[in-house]
Amino acid sequence: MIRHLIAAKLYLTRTVAWFSMIRYGMLVYVMVETTGLTGWHAAGVMGATVVGLITLGWMEDRLGLINGEHRWNGDRNPYLREIVERLDRIEKRIG
Repeated sequence: MIRHLIAAKLYLTRTVAWFSMIRYGMLVYVMVETTGLTGWHAAGVMGATVVGLITLGWMEDRLGLINGEHRWNGDRNPYLREIVERLDRIEKRIG
């Protein structure tokens, strides 16, 4: 039962991420429509926003923010903490 709830939460989180991207696309579309941009200008604005978002994601990865976030989440994970503690005890016994 708990595994199904966890899976549902993960699926919901991924779905929210996709809806967020779709909502952003609609926001850019509304901005283009209200400013009166047409043709290549509208495509340029949409293309620039996509390239800008990809660049921000790349910078976040290069700066190590993604790894830091995973590390922080891992530190808060009780199962991972228990595994690390067990490994520390094993290392003390061996060495």
